[in-house]
Amino acid sequence: MADYFNADQDEMNSLGEKITAIHLQEIETIKSLNTQLRELMTGADGFHADGLSGYIVETLDLLDVSVQPIIEQKFSLTEQAISSFIGVVNNLDTLC
Repeated sequence: MADYFNADQDEMNSLGEKITAIHLQEIETIKSLNTQLRELMTGADGFHADGLSGYIVETLDLLDVSVQPIIEQKFSLTEQAISSFIGVVNNLDTLC
């Protein structure tokens, strides 16, 4: 591992912004897939698997209510940690 991390303040801030953008994109992808699957399983022209459609919709509901908030929370904690790291690096830069 390198002994030095060489990045200026703009690069550090850009890193934080990129990670936030990736997280937002991932959340939107999850929501979109959930919506598409739900429409496929419940729509008039959709795919209906006898006995399975209800379970799949229940699983999608679980994803909406239980899993997605956990993912969003973990993304938020990661973004806070990165923001703190950027703050520490920027403060060390000004101290040295």
